[in-house]
Amino acid sequence: MQTAAQLIEKLGIENVDPQKQDEILQDLANSVSNRILLGISEKLSDEDLKEVSALLDSDKEEEAESLLAAKIDDFEGFKAQIEQETIDEIANNIRAVSDQAEATQNESLRP
Repeated sequence: MQTAAQLIEKLGIENVDPQKQDEILQDLANSVSNRILLGISEKLSDEDLKEVSALLDSDKEEEAESLLAAKIDDFEGFKAQIEQETIDEIANNIRAVSDQAEATQNESLRP
């Protein structure tokens, strides 16, 4: 996992208000979590998903993590890949929006 400072730099939001940076980083963390959950649901059977859910409902997070690691090859790598893909996608989207806004602004400044 990258540090907050590394993520802020990668996302190009160094000059954004710190409170807004925190909001963006929280949204990023939520996106990563949601995508990991989606990936897990695609890889596990319904029975395995019920078992993981029951463990989590019983506050047995370590057991749930162990089950996921047993059911999903290279679970840590799986999570890291989703995290990196999500970060890259969001960074690219931010750059694209920024570039488009700059182009629009430059066009409006032309006589």
